[in-house]
Amino acid sequence: MGFFSKRDNAVTGGNASFNDLDGKSLGTPENPIRLLDFNNFFSFTGGGVKTYHMHKLEYFGSRKDVHYTLVIPSTEDRVDRYGLARVRHLRAPSVPVANNYRLSFNYFKLRKILKETQPDLIEVGGPYLDPFLVTSAAHGLDTILTGFWHTDYPTAYLEFYANRVLPGSGRFLRELGWGFARKTYGRYKATFAAADCVVNELDRQQIPGVIQTPLGVDIERFNPRHADPILRREVGAENRPLIFFPHRLLREKGIHEVVAGVPAIAEATGAVFVFAGTGPELPLVQKLTYERDDCHYIGYIKSPDKMARWYASSDMIFGLSAWETFGLSIIEAMASGVPVVGADQGAARDWITRANCGKVVPHGNTKKLIGATIDLLNQADLKDIGRRGRQFVETHFSWPATFDRLLQYYQKLILAHRTKAPLPSEPIRLVTLNQSDDRDDELNKPLRGD
Repeated sequence: MGFFSKRDNAVTGGNASFNDLDGKSLGTPENPIRLLDFNNFFSFTGGGVKTYHMHKLEYFGSRKDVHYTLVIPSTEDRVDRYGLARVRHLRAPSVPVANNYRLSFNYFKLRKILKETQPDLIEVGGPYLDPFLVTSAAHGLDTILTGFWHTDYPTAYLEFYANRVLPGSGRFLRELGWGFARKTYGRYKATFAAADCVVNELDRQQIPGVIQTPLGVDIERFNPRHADPILRREVGAENRPLIFFPHRLLREKGIHEVVAGVPAIAEATGAVFVFAGTGPELPLVQKLTYERDDCHYIGYIKSPDKMARWYASSDMIFGLSAWETFGLSIIEAMASGVPVVGADQGAARDWITRANCGKVVPHGNTKKLIGATIDLLNQADLKDIGRRGRQFVETHFSWPATFDRLLQYYQKLILAHRTKAPLPSEPIRLVTLNQSDDRDDELNKPLRGD
């Protein structure tokens, strides 16, 4: 059956049959279930995708009832061990416009790995080449193909950058992107999505089999108790607010609006700005830090513990991408007890408004960004606002809970495949994250005005 042919896992009986499946008995030390991830979106320089996979390796690497393999593009062919889990590196060229990414497209190498590992279930992480490569390499194998919606590429990349090149052309490319998603993710047995806004959009775009599986955070590492006065002293923020920008330096992350807003925010609050990360907009940040004594660029932070100290030592962070599918850096900041000024779209809005831990503003609006930042820093209960974020994360997100939940869905999908049980026809949502919250205070609203 061709990749673009009619989907063969149509549902006739609703969700009940799938939800009633108990796959917990699947997987024993003598006969483990075999899971494999393939992801061209993995970057060794960081990001939420890398964090997800590294914690996944830690979780499955300690289990004898699961044989887990991660396949990623790399500088060379090699195999690494993470406990009982394996990482298969495939030598691949770097992407010309994004040198921190590599693109693996060797069908023969991937086919060999799949025949060796015989996975019961494959999770595909990248949206472009990955679906075609994995589908063809897995042809004839008794395996289940699933996807994880890590990036809102029709909007965040196709529409956003097309409008930058040719204003007005973005909508056309966005619709092409969603059509492509229906042809690719629509062929998977299931698509995992982290935030409720993503589940809603995938459902609206008629992507079937969506399962909400929020990611997690290390709530011990990212913790307010790791605040470090020495870090604040190093950047001159002993008695001044410290604002942290801990993201890839990309236009869609709001870096241009932050740089443009620095003078007004600094004048009104006396804030010190610290930028971490790397990316194509690095020259913009370097120019700013060269010209201003209250702005500092500290490079890409490799150490998670050091990153956690910077979060906990800050008074607020920016989380301005309007297309976050989970917003891991936002969740890490919230776990650290730090208020957030974020976008009024995507996962940023979901978490900030649910936790009532900051301000949301329209993406690309520098004036409202300035106003929200000044207003937040002037709040007398800033620490209490940060504590609300911490409490929300403690309640809903942890890596063990994330992978316990994900493994249960893997087991259900494998059992459904083996018993030919119907798959879910409607999105499966995590109920505790979708209960209504009727609070209507000022921190829960986007700022309004000119």
